[in-house]
Amino acid sequence: MNTAPDPPPAHGVRLAWQAVPERVRLAFDRWTGSSVLSATSQPSGFSPGVAARVRLADGRRIFVKAVGPTPNADSPAIHRREARIVAALPEGVPVPQCAAWI
Repeated sequence: MNTAPDPPPAHGVRLAWQAVPERVRLAFDRWTGSSVLSATSQPSGFSPGVAARVRLADGRRIFVKAVGPTPNADSPAIHRREARIVAALPEGVPVPQCAAWI
């Protein structure tokens, strides 16, 4: 019988894509070779940065996570580690593909 408490719901404070500094958003456009037409923030999760589904002008849809050193200086390293882990998962695992832009 499991007596451990249920984990808390995953409700962090997310920033909107528009909160990403313009220079970073423009660099993202150059990296993808297309511009972002729309971005929908994803409210669940624990990291303090951006988690958004973006639609590009060329029709692609990309899940984006972005974070800076404020308010948590450890967050960039945590996101980089997450990207390495997701990239190492076998094909068929139901997670977004990782094409890290670090």
